[in-house]
Amino acid sequence: MANGEIPYKDFWTIYSPAQFYVLAGLFKLFGTSLMVERVWDTLLRSLLALLIYGFASRLAPKAWAFLCWLTTIAWLWYCTLFSYPAFHAMLFSLSSIYFVYIYICTFIENQNAQSKYLLFAGLLTAITALYRHDLGFYTFISVSGTLALFSYLHFKDAENRNTSTLSGFLKHLSPYLTGFFYSIIAPTAYIAMKVPLSELYSQLLFFPAIIFPEYRQLPYPELFPLWRNLPFYLPFFIYAASLFLLLFRKNGLSNIDKNKWWALFILSAIGMLLGLQAKTRSDIYHLLPTLITSTIVLAALAQPIGRKLGAKSYIATAITLFFFAFLLAAPAKHMLVSINKNIPTSHFEHKVERASGLPLFPDLAAAIGFIREKVPENEPIFVGNPMHNKILINNTMFYFLAGRLSASKYHELHPGLATTEIVQSEIIASITENRVRRIVIFSGFSLTAEPNASSQSNGAVLLDEFIKSNYIIEQQFGDYEILKLAD
Repeated sequence: MANGEIPYKDFWTIYSPAQFYVLAGLFKLFGTSLMVERVWDTLLRSLLALLIYGFASRLAPKAWAFLCWLTTIAWLWYCTLFSYPAFHAMLFSLSSIYFVYIYICTFIENQNAQSKYLLFAGLLTAITALYRHDLGFYTFISVSGTLALFSYLHFKDAENRNTSTLSGFLKHLSPYLTGFFYSIIAPTAYIAMKVPLSELYSQLLFFPAIIFPEYRQLPYPELFPLWRNLPFYLPFFIYAASLFLLLFRKNGLSNIDKNKWWALFILSAIGMLLGLQAKTRSDIYHLLPTLITSTIVLAALAQPIGRKLGAKSYIATAITLFFFAFLLAAPAKHMLVSINKNIPTSHFEHKVERASGLPLFPDLAAAIGFIREKVPENEPIFVGNPMHNKILINNTMFYFLAGRLSASKYHELHPGLATTEIVQSEIIASITENRVRRIVIFSGFSLTAEPNASSQSNGAVLLDEFIKSNYIIEQQFGDYEILKLAD
């Protein structure tokens, strides 16, 4: 990005562009290093946890809000996939939801709510979409649906109900759409002018919706052991219980005020949609956005259910504490294990400038040092796997740490993409055109397999045969083989 590369045109990716541009800007300001990225990631995660606390504290006692904050911090610490765009997008998505909630509260109180709240909500939804277009879509649907229902219920007793509902909906929706479109139109137009629409469709829509599920699908975890797997199912139970109590039990939560009703509705709506992320990749990274959202709903439900139970309100408190305990069990266990793990001092004794202050495996550091010594700064390399007829993932971080560009636009070798003969032919053409003299083969993922199509060979061996015919082993550092162009 710092060299003027444009996503989707100069490198293939299924992710929205904001993360690339933000990190490029940070590297420009503070230097190109992993530490800059880690500090930025930690800052946004911390702000997300504070937002969870602030939202929860408006709906529940501060003790419950603290547990929401603690659960969020614990799971964000547990998930070590740094700068994962979904976590950053969540900060803006929930901020948008929060502003919509504030607008509804203000409107209920005086019928003259300031539209600036919806303008901010639209702006934040646009930022969400620029980080993750799927999360942006979920946020947009949740907000639009909530405003439509709010308009319908508000004008349901009016003389001309249909006309009043429509005009009310447009009144609420207009500032939201204004904030959204005014914020997203410029970056979208810029990308659209630089990248063919066919590439945008292929990378942002077709591949994630059609190809990705076949090669990345993970089965839902079994319920037991409860301490590890219950967090996967608990958020959906919480949302289902919330929506049932709100919509189908007319007197179920009769003591809940209107403001909290709308908060629970919009949070349950966005939470259920966020859960779609875990439909394909049923792991904690894709579950986390809906999990941390569910903590607010859980905390908000505890008090009104307790009031409904009267003298037995302690039952609601006990059940809520029980749920929070299960949500905290997995990260707490991981923390205890991590405390007893000592990172060898040798992992810090490397000379990789871009990872200064952070540990690296000695083999990785040695391989990077070798590449930096042998390959000029403006000369590209290719980082691949021992076999390309089946791929799980590849070591994209090597390019960054070594400070060398990829010879191909396919930095990330996705199964279902780089395992096809068409893409392998493109990679071969790029390697040949750029006169790549050194290739790095990383075998660290070779023994890892998932129960999906990524573990199956599709017979495309063009790239493997090309590398075998044109390159020889020059040096090896553990799982890293450095190949050089044969004379």
